[in-house]
Amino acid sequence: MKFLNEILVNQNPYEGDLLNNRKAYGDALSRFIDKIVDDGCVICIDAKWGEGKTTFVKWWCDDLRKTHSTVYFDAFKHDFNCEPFSAIMKTLYSQFSGAGKLSEKVINALGKLISETIPSLLAFGAVAGATLAFGPAGAAGATIATAGGKVLGDTIKDFLTKEEIHTLDKTIEEFREALEGITSELYLNGKKKLVFVVDELDRCRPTFAVETIEKVKHLFSVPGIIWILVMNREQLEKSIMHVYGTCDAGRYLNKFIHFYSPLPKSMNDSRYSKLPDHYYMLVNGLMAGVDFKIKTEEELKTNIASLAAIADLSIRETKKMINSIQLIFEKDTDYNSSFLIFAPFITLLKIAFFEMYDEIRAKSKSFQEHIKTSELLQKFANHDEPIKWIPYYLMFALCKDDIEVKSLSTIERAKELVEISGDDFDRFVNQEKDFVKYAYQKIPRICNKLDLVEFE
Repeated sequence: MKFLNEILVNQNPYEGDLLNNRKAYGDALSRFIDKIVDDGCVICIDAKWGEGKTTFVKWWCDDLRKTHSTVYFDAFKHDFNCEPFSAIMKTLYSQFSGAGKLSEKVINALGKLISETIPSLLAFGAVAGATLAFGPAGAAGATIATAGGKVLGDTIKDFLTKEEIHTLDKTIEEFREALEGITSELYLNGKKKLVFVVDELDRCRPTFAVETIEKVKHLFSVPGIIWILVMNREQLEKSIMHVYGTCDAGRYLNKFIHFYSPLPKSMNDSRYSKLPDHYYMLVNGLMAGVDFKIKTEEELKTNIASLAAIADLSIRETKKMINSIQLIFEKDTDYNSSFLIFAPFITLLKIAFFEMYDEIRAKSKSFQEHIKTSELLQKFANHDEPIKWIPYYLMFALCKDDIEVKSLSTIERAKELVEISGDDFDRFVNQEKDFVKYAYQKIPRICNKLDLVEFE
C-alpha cells in the first residue's frame, strides 16, 4: 500500500497542480506586486488549514525568483525562538550573503546590520523586558549576561557599557535606512522588489505569531519590500485575542495588513466557487499517485469527489479520505455500486465528522435522531442517485439484525423515519436488494478496516 506523501510538490513550479488553477492565481498575484508603488506593502493570503497554502507559496516563490528577490520564511520552524526579529534577519542574511548574489555594497550593509544595528535593537528589547522583571536597566543587563544566553548577554552588556548609546528611535531609523539601501541596490541589479513570504503563522504560538506581524510593521516597513503573510485569518484573530484579551481582532489585524487575498479553490468565477468538477480533478490526480487499482475505480472517484464537494473538504482532508479508503478496497475487485457509495460515506464521517462516526460505529443513536440533527444527511436530498440514497443506506445499516431490516422494507415503516416518496423508496429497495439484506453487517465491516481492527 502506498500512501500520498506531498505528491503535489514538484521540481518545476506548478507542475504538480492537480487543480490547474494555482498558476493563474500566482501570475495574478505577481502582476499585482509589480503595480505596487515603492512604499512597503503587506498582503495576506488567507485560507483554512489544509487548503494547500504552503504548497502554493513554495511554487509561487520558485516562479517569482525569476524576476524578484524572494525570501521564504517558515514561521512555525522558528516558533521555539522567543524573538521572531532575529529569526527573520537570520533568514534574510542566509538568503543574500552568498558570493555573487549581491554587490559588495549590499554585503557591507548587511554586515553592519548584523554587527551593530541588530544587536542594538535586540538589546533594547531585552533590556525593556528584563527591566520589568528585575528592576533597573543595569541590573537587568547583568542578569541577562549571566543567565545562560552568553552570546546575547555579552552583546547586551557591550551595548549597555558603550559611551554613546543611540535612542531606540534612532536605532530603528538606522535599521530601516540600511534595509532601504539593500532594496535600492537589488532594484538597480534588475530585481524589481524584495518579496518576503512568511508562512505558517497560524500554526505558531499566539505570542510568536502576533509579535511577528508587529515586527514586520514596525521595523521592516520600508520601500521596496513586499510582505506576504500566509495564514488562516480566523485562527490568527484568535491568537490576537489570546494575547490581548477581548478586543476587535479583525480591526487590530487591519492595522498591519494592506490587502487580503483568499487562496482560490477554483478559478471558475470571481467568487472561486467550489464545484464538483474541481473536486473531481483533485481526486483524479490524487488517486493517480497511489497504488489504487480496483475494477470500479472510475465510479469510486466520482463518488469521492461528490462527497468531498458536499462536505466542503480541504485538500488535506480529501487526501486523508483517499488514504483511508485504501484500507477498505482490495485490488482487482469488482464492487457493487452500493458499497462504492456507502464505504466512502463512512470514511468521510471518520475524516470530518468524528462524533457522528463514533455514534454510527456504536449504533448508539437512532436513524431518526441522525436525520433530524445532521445537516450533512439533509444535504444529500438535493442530489441525484446514488448520493440522494445515502440516508436510505444508513437507515438499513443502523439495524441491529436481519429481523429489523425486514421490518423496514415496507414503505409504511420507512415513512415513519424519513420523508420519502413511495416510488423512490420502492426503486431503492428493488435495486439494492443485496445491500438491504445484509445491511446490518456493513458498518462493522467498514469501521473495523478503517480503525485497523481488521487489515488484509
